[in-house]
Amino acid sequence: MGTRAVGVGSSAGAAGVPGEAGLAGVPRLLEDLARLSEDKESADIVFLLGRDETPVYGHRIILQARTYILTS
Repeated sequence: MGTRAVGVGSSAGAAGVPGEAGLAGVPRLLEDLARLSEDKESADIVFLLGRDETPVYGHRIILQARTYILTS
């Protein structure tokens, strides 16, 4: 499994755009992903986390994309 880091500040962000301008869509993306983790209707799998078995809903397309990124 690999790791990846994204710098913020004077280094280039997403798509080679310097600084925070390259990360302009990240807050919205994080909100959308958080909403997906609670979306029962379109979930492909449910993870039960912790002693309380808190449900977190998973989506095949997100899991496949993440697996592809980590193995590339």
